Amino acid sequence: MSPEVVHPSAEQLEAAAFGWLDAAEAETILAHARACPVCGPGLASDQEVRRRLGTLRRLSPRFNAADAVLRHLDHDRQRARQLRLPAARLALLAVLLTVGLVSGWVVAGRRNRSRPLRARASRQSLW
Repeated sequence: MSPEVVHPSAEQLEAAAFGWLDAAEAETILAHARACPVCGPGLASDQEVRRRLGTLRRLSPRFNAADAVLRHLDHDRQRARQLRLPAARLALLAVLLTVGLVSGWVVAGRRNRSRPLRARASRQSLW
């Protein structure tokens, strides 16, 4: 009677094809799969997948989406801050002008009350 052949599992073939096993264990599985008509196609398929993934890694652009989004958000924040700054300055200018006008009217009203009635009357007639 011939001894029964023990085939590696699909997970073991995959681990050997992707280099996830230590060298001695991987070499045992790879040697078996190369000679075995049952395991050989599975190993070849796993090695093809590894080759294609390697090609994708080489050809894919070096792009970190999280960094790109964060840079974009930082740029938007800075732009919003730049747009708000002139608006804040305009608001401050409007407040200062309003305070200036109101205080001018108050001072003018006090001066007007301190003048004699004749001086106020002659001034009002000019208007």
